[in-house]
Amino acid sequence: MAWLGSFIAFFLVLAVWNPPIGHFAARPIMYAAAPFFRLNTAIGDWLAEGAFIFKTKHSLRSENLKFKESIAKLKARMLSCGIKEKENKELKSLLSSADGEKFSVAAVLARSPQSPYDILVVDAGLNKGIEPGMRALAYGNVLIGYVSDVFPKTSKIKLISFPGEESNVSLVDSGISAIAVGLGGENLEITLPRAIKIKVGERVAALGSESLAAGIVEKVLIDPADPFQKILFRLPLNIQELKYIMINL
Repeated sequence: MAWLGSFIAFFLVLAVWNPPIGHFAARPIMYAAAPFFRLNTAIGDWLAEGAFIFKTKHSLRSENLKFKESIAKLKARMLSCGIKEKENKELKSLLSSADGEKFSVAAVLARSPQSPYDILVVDAGLNKGIEPGMRALAYGNVLIGYVSDVFPKTSKIKLISFPGEESNVSLVDSGISAIAVGLGGENLEITLPRAIKIKVGERVAALGSESLAAGIVEKVLIDPADPFQKILFRLPLNIQELKYIMINL
């Protein structure tokens, strides 16, 4: 190709300095060079078309990425709206069970294993008027514990099943008042004289408020050599599934 360009350039110079010879040689030169001119034009067109296609593909890829990002954002918003709607329903359900009493609804931030066994950390503290000793309820009608420590924006709830924790309860069906002692792991124990008949499945409530459930008797342990019997029960819920609690102000 280089030799052809030099050859054509030579005859162009010749045509300028010697028009007759240049005119005589112009036709065969142009005839011989025509395929190369067409090839050069075709290559130029091909390169231009390739550049356009590449540019179009790049533009489409960029638009596709933006479209996917928009879809992801919409999905995230829909998910967030769904979660908020569910939370609002749960909160309304809790507040509707308050029966005129004053409560503060708090979200559970930590539980076992993030916190010690039978301890909950919630997102309400001094900022919500929380004080040590206040009752903590689940679902509006289950006594789960009491506020043990209060911080500016959080509080610790010690469950009634905390090891060694004592709670006044009543065995609803038998009409017996007793002291329940926490064993840990949401389990509690009541000790009563063996002569008192207690059945598995009997309801246990917070003393003085039968509307606040504390559990259901699961086992009754009797040793003929022991004048006392052990009544075992546990909190009537799954702490791992608990999202909110109500603190009785």
